[in-house]
Amino acid sequence: MAHTMQLRRLINAVLLILITATSNVVAQIQHGLIRYEWQSPTKILLTGEEKPVITLGDSVSITLTGTVNLRPYTVQKKKGGFLGIGAKRYKEIHDNVKDVSKVNVYTEVTGTRIQENSRTIVRTFVLTPEMLTDDVIASTKREYYLSTFIAEGGKNPSLGWSKVDFAVKIETLGRIKHILDYLKSEKPSSFAKIQEVIEAGNLVKQHPNELASALLAHYKQHQPEVLNRIKKDFFEYLITKSPSNVSVRSELANVYIEDLQFTAAQSEAKKVLSDLENRPDDQLTKEQIAALASAYKTLGDVSSLEKLGTQKNAYSLAARYFKESAHYYGLNDSRSEQEGMVLKQIKCLQNVGTVPALAEAATVLTKYLEKQSN
Repeated sequence: MAHTMQLRRLINAVLLILITATSNVVAQIQHGLIRYEWQSPTKILLTGEEKPVITLGDSVSITLTGTVNLRPYTVQKKKGGFLGIGAKRYKEIHDNVKDVSKVNVYTEVTGTRIQENSRTIVRTFVLTPEMLTDDVIASTKREYYLSTFIAEGGKNPSLGWSKVDFAVKIETLGRIKHILDYLKSEKPSSFAKIQEVIEAGNLVKQHPNELASALLAHYKQHQPEVLNRIKKDFFEYLITKSPSNVSVRSELANVYIEDLQFTAAQSEAKKVLSDLENRPDDQLTKEQIAALASAYKTLGDVSSLEKLGTQKNAYSLAARYFKESAHYYGLNDSRSEQEGMVLKQIKCLQNVGTVPALAEAATVLTKYLEKQSN
């Protein structure tokens, strides 16, 4: 299409498949063992690469497998001798091995109302505000843990044993809503404080793209004054966590333009184009269209502002970039931004100063005004 670039189509198509396939981290299953000897809830020590904690918004699934030697006992017996004389006494152990589905197991999320004592081997719950026993906002940053024990009487601590695997799947995507609620309520204004909140529970590692997009939308819509103060640190941090997020990358390019870091701005904007250039317009999301519009604007600004356009053909190149930017702003019905890009395109063509460029500027303006009047 006229408004999409064709270079490196095959390479970028392959990269797009790889990025899509790896953008969402599937919740990892954590494992622990239920100990036999305890008579009251004991913290389950989970193992796994992801940080095995539970916090507000998590969806948790627990699966119990294995066996319990619940009530083994010993019997005194005799062996050998004659008519009981000289017989040797020995103890014989009678095991009482049961599948875990036949044993009551108590589980709880300590510090919440989530408790269950049953023989159910698959247990699921979502940690919602209604299940908390303390302040919801404070609980956003709090980490809870699972406790359990075999809730049966008559256990024999010296002979009994448990070989029960406690498998836990923690899906953390639901945390994002509560993190945003916390940011709206508490309004931390420094990047260090914000970073502390968004890194709670390792969510940045597990769902970087979703979290980055949600944070970007939140600060642009609800706290633009905070974003204006922290935006460079904020966007540089987010792009390291979510490198495939074109919305964050295009915002970072804009920040570099404001700081007159032209090379860095150009680099980030071209990465956005590289990620999206092989997609037809009708296959782009609104966020991707906005990122393309912003990236082309950045490239136009770099060409026209760096050395004030003295580089050969700088204004001609900037005019082409602003044209593309206006096109994508138009696709998103961003009329004000589209008009701004058209005016920048016309100004660059006027700065070129040749007869063809001036004629093109007049044509662009006439067509735009006609389109707006229809």
